[in-house]
Parts: sequence; structure tokens; C-alpha cells
Amino acid sequence: MIPTLSNRETIDTISKRLMGNLQTYYPELTTSGTAIKGTAIGGQFAKTFRFDLNFKEGKRIVYGKWCPVFDNINPARMEYETLVLLYYKMPEINKFFAVSRPLDFFPDLNVYVMESVGILNFKTYLLKNNSRLRKGDSINELVSVLKGSALWLKIFHEITRSDNVKKFDVLSLQNKMLEDYDYRYLWNFTFRRVTLNKLDILLNRLSLLGSKLDLPCAKWHWDYTPAHIYLDNGKISVIDILGLDDAPIYEDIGHFLAAMETVNNLPFYLLFDRMRAGKEFCDIFLDEYGTMGGSEREIFLLFSNIYKLKFLILYFGGHHMKVSKYIYSVGAKVYANTRTVGLFDEPIERTINEINYLLDKLI
Repeated sequence: MIPTLSNRETIDTISKRLMGNLQTYYPELTTSGTAIKGTAIGGQFAKTFRFDLNFKEGKRIVYGKWCPVFDNINPARMEYETLVLLYYKMPEINKFFAVSRPLDFFPDLNVYVMESVGILNFKTYLLKNNSRLRKGDSINELVSVLKGSALWLKIFHEITRSDNVKKFDVLSLQNKMLEDYDYRYLWNFTFRRVTLNKLDILLNRLSLLGSKLDLPCAKWHWDYTPAHIYLDNGKISVIDILGLDDAPIYEDIGHFLAAMETVNNLPFYLLFDRMRAGKEFCDIFLDEYGTMGGSEREIFLLFSNIYKLKFLILYFGGHHMKVSKYIYSVGAKVYANTRTVGLFDEPIERTINEINYLLDKLI
């Protein structure tokens, strides 16, 4: 499905529907005389629109999101239904955890609308505050938010936990990676050969696990990163939740860990402490999410790092392809070899070493 309306036509259509439903959405506010202003704000795979609703009592911000429809999945409907579930369930478990308030779903447009959760973004907060100049107690507040992010994800998985489990299979993992980026292309860049040799050996070694270990499944956020976490009003709120059923929980965990390692992959914050983010903060996140002990914890750490490795590789590939769109393939390869490889090589090797350490304990 592709949009049949222009951005302007979509904004006008959604604005009229919002105006007609204001009394339903906001019964506590004076709706007469309300003005609505809409703006298209882009989106790579989906179109997003911002609407400023100016009531007598003050402004409310609402976002509308259009998503393409694929053969077996309608992301817009899925995201809306996931928001409806979480909006009521999460505060019952922890009043400080939230999602955007879902307002409506328009099937004919395949657009859903939701309220804004605020403007204090965790990625921005992390980049500004995780400085090498900050030590000890000065990062306690940052650690508190990080722990809250781990607990938010854990509760999300608990609410949406599936009765199904999936067996780990390294070939399936490799094939899913190949759909997005062929990790064998890493040999075309200036990664250290010791890192790439370790990667090849590890992928062969993972086959020793066979299909014996279960991967617990729940809904998949799909893009759980600091960029989608907001900290306003004393709450941790999360946006852009796909809510795909029956995915291993490690998809979200590994994605977040990889994002922590690479959040400053463009060097906007020169004093950003990459080692603290990639090692200490990742460990804190895992400690907060997984409170089990013994071999159960070792299995949890093993798969968290396996999926972290997967997303580190995909992040490198995605970043290279994104840069290629702006400075073409030759320039992008030069940039990757002189900048990006240096940011990814060490985290990839360190994650491989962590996986091997855990494998030694389990095999």
C-alpha cells in the first residue's frame, strides 16, 4: 500500500478528523475555537505528521503516523493496538513507565494518531552528560535513567510475553543478518583481520549450541534505542513500538546494547565516554533487566551479547549505506575506513570475546 494523498492533503484530512473528535479526545478542555496546525516531519519508512492543537487552556501536541502495509503485516494497526495495550497496562505495574496516549486509528488512511510524550530525549541527554569529565556520583542520575530503561523493556516483555519459544539456530541468525547486510562485506574494509577471523571462528563455534537452547519470546519493539526513550514529567516513556508478536526478547536487548556502543558514531560529542557507554552502562542495563542467577543468567548474558553482535554489524552496514547516499560509494568507503571502522572494530571484538568467555562456561 502506498499513500494516495499528498502531505498537504493528508494533513488537511487528519486535521478535520481531529477537529471533529476533539470532545471525545479531550472532554476536560474547551474545544470551541480550537485551532489546529499540521506539519509533515518525514520518516524513512513511514510518514509522520505533527499537529499543534491550540486550546483555550493551552497547547497539546499530537502526532499522526502513516505506515506502508506489507503482505502479512500492517505496522500502523499493530503499533496502535500495542499502544492501546501498554497505555493501560504499564502504569498498573509501574506508574512511572508510559507510552504515548493512543487517540485514534483511521483505517482508510492507515494512519494512527497519538499524543506527544515530551521533548527530553534520552539519546540527547546521554550524549550531553556521559562526558569523560564526569566521574562517580555525577553520573548517578544518568545511571538511574538507564536502569529505568531496562525495567521499562522488561515490563514490556512481561506484558506481551508469548507462550511460544524459539530454539536458537546460528544459521537462522546468519540468514536474518544477510537480509539486511552481508557481514562478509566487513572484509572489504579496514577492520583488523584478527577481529574478522574471530568473527568467522565464533559463527562456526555457535553451531555447537545446536538447537538446544530456548529463546523466550514477546512482542518486539523493533527499534529500542535511547533515541526512542523520553524522560519528561518524571516518567520514562517510549515511542515507535512496532509490537510484532513472537520475537526473541534478545532482539530488543541486543539492539539497545548496540545502540549504546554506537550512539556517538558521528563525532558530535568529542568528550563522550564511549567505553563507559559500551561496557559499564551496558553491564548496568543487563544487571537491571536480568536478575536471575547461575547458568540461567549466563545463558541470558550469552544471547544478549550474541544479538548485540548482530546489531553492531547491522549498524555498521546501515551507517555505511546511509553515508553512501550523501557522498557516493567511493567517498563513503573512505569515510568508513578512516572513521567508522575505528568506532566499530573494538566493540565488535570485545563482544566476540565476551561471547567466547560465556561459551567456555556453557559448552
